[in-house]
Amino acid sequence: HFFMDEYSLINLLLHILIAMDQSQSLQTLHHEDMSQEFIDLNHHFVSIIDGVCESLEALYHVKFTSSNRYQFTLLLMTRAIRNKEIEGIDRTKLSVSDEILSLVHYIIDEIYRIYDIDLNTNEFIIAFSLHIKNMLIRLKEQISLHNPLLFNIKSTSPFIYDIAVHISNIIHKMQHVEVYDDEIAYIALHIGARIEEINSTRDKLKAVLVCPQYYSYANQQFKKIETYFHDDMLLSSIVTNPVDFNTSKCDIILSTIPLSCTHNTVFISNFFNETDKERITTMIKHIKRSKAKDKTIDLLKKLIDKRLFTIDANFSDKEDAIRSMADRLIAKGFVGEEFIEKVFDRENISSTNFGMLAVPHPIDYYAKKTVIEIAILKRPVSWGTSSVKIIFMFCINQRDFSSFSDVFSFLAGTCSDDSNLECLVASKSYEAFMKNIIDLYQ
Repeated sequence: HFFMDEYSLINLLLHILIAMDQSQSLQTLHHEDMSQEFIDLNHHFVSIIDGVCESLEALYHVKFTSSNRYQFTLLLMTRAIRNKEIEGIDRTKLSVSDEILSLVHYIIDEIYRIYDIDLNTNEFIIAFSLHIKNMLIRLKEQISLHNPLLFNIKSTSPFIYDIAVHISNIIHKMQHVEVYDDEIAYIALHIGARIEEINSTRDKLKAVLVCPQYYSYANQQFKKIETYFHDDMLLSSIVTNPVDFNTSKCDIILSTIPLSCTHNTVFISNFFNETDKERITTMIKHIKRSKAKDKTIDLLKKLIDKRLFTIDANFSDKEDAIRSMADRLIAKGFVGEEFIEKVFDRENISSTNFGMLAVPHPIDYYAKKTVIEIAILKRPVSWGTSSVKIIFMFCINQRDFSSFSDVFSFLAGTCSDDSNLECLVASKSYEAFMKNIIDLYQ
């Protein structure tokens, strides 16, 4: 009877699979006695993990170490509940060195400074510290891991992946190890879980319940709806007389009586049931999708500069494309001379190609103005593991980053589809391109 979001569930699963796949190596590396650490854990979660491990051991003929079980239990405790039971654990008792804890805190500070994303929760620090500890052991012992979700994470969550790239660069500089794409994708799972948690509270819709006041009837409805949808909706008030109702102050209206206003209104029964839940869920998804669409389209119109749009661009290779496009941004005064090398630094960590699309950008976001430069190529150029037909070069001012992430995700996700990309490549003018890219969001 616990809930885990998608990123967290995948994260736990992958940690279990890592331990199974590398059982011999990990057993020799994690030989410390973990009995004292288990005393500080919630025994209910310990028993859950014991049951999981015993079933897997019997089925797949593997053996999990105490260190494995300890890590799995902490991952479950930190991601499967919302009532802060993990707060009682003393971080100093974790089997993690002060050096790694300092590294994790530095990463948290840097991500907040650059991306304005708060990773500083006890849950994140515990799970992420253990992950970094094991990752550094793998890298230093040259144990390579394949991440089957690498392409999926990179193509569907490029913003989260990009943050993970930045973290990998910090680890590279401070620990002198090379963090490969597969490991970057594992880091992205931790970041994605935290961002999903933040977004669940940040993007709440404002809702109003319209129903007649009859003894405690309205309050009972209120509590039931609030229980089911507290992560998605802020149910701010109960309205008993629709005449007094101001629709401009809410995103969604829940009503037990017919209303003349039907926009974003869900008619629910007098006794809240499964059908009502389904109707409200469908409306929430519709409203959130509509809001995201309007926001992204507005940003695309604002950020894609006609002066930085080129058709039939002719580049000899990837390096020529980056230098030529960056030179235009420098000439227009959007970025400084160091921009080119910073873009190359980012490419050297992990290639920014998504199929036939490339989105080169620096690892630091310091541009004087946020714009997107676009080049539709006359001939494809080799870029990472693919041939690229269209390039979006991003230069981003730090104050715009939080809103720009939606554009980043849309472009990488939508344009990684070959048919969508071919539609954009066929554009013969700036106006045609803008129409085509907006139509893709319909």
